[in-house]
Amino acid sequence: MQLTLVALGGRISDHELLEPMKRWDVSEHSSASPKRSSTVSARLVIDTISMIAILAGIVYGALELRQFRQNKEREATFELMRLIQTPEFSQALTALIQLPDATTTEDLLALPKPQLDQLYHLQSTWESLGILVYRGDVSLNLIDEFYGGPILFSWRRLRPLVEYNRRIFQRESLNEWFQWLVERLEASYEGKPEMQPAHEAYRDWEPRR
Repeated sequence: MQLTLVALGGRISDHELLEPMKRWDVSEHSSASPKRSSTVSARLVIDTISMIAILAGIVYGALELRQFRQNKEREATFELMRLIQTPEFSQALTALIQLPDATTTEDLLALPKPQLDQLYHLQSTWESLGILVYRGDVSLNLIDEFYGGPILFSWRRLRPLVEYNRRIFQRESLNEWFQWLVERLEASYEGKPEMQPAHEAYRDWEPRR
């Protein structure tokens, strides 16, 4: 059934009547679509900026942590040098170097008391360094670079004395961290090529400019 209206002397069909409504409906949707699109784009921009800010914070935090660790390592190095490299330490190393290769427990116990005391001082020094490495206050690599050779040499010469005192005092914990440090150093060398002396390994080194 066709609907017709008479207006102002003319006839309007149902098709002509509905046409403005269709145009209004299309206009309504077309105007809403760009609005939703702009909202999505704004949210995407905000999310992207937030993500960049988070990543920048993580990178900055990582750099700050790295700098803190480097500063801590540097301070630990200076403190070790100040506390350990004393005249008494040098005298103890000298007493150690003077020991013959096949030193026995009897040889060590027969040493003059001042020289024997110096060797005990050396043992206590390595014992303290072992504890510091275990606690994470200084790195094993740092100890190796500064004292790796003297520590291993000390253990080879003084091990008979350490084992003798453990038997006498019935305490396996005597010089436990000294031995622990030696074993950690030896384990760090396993599977690696023999290290070159610094004057050979870094012959091409130049100072930073």
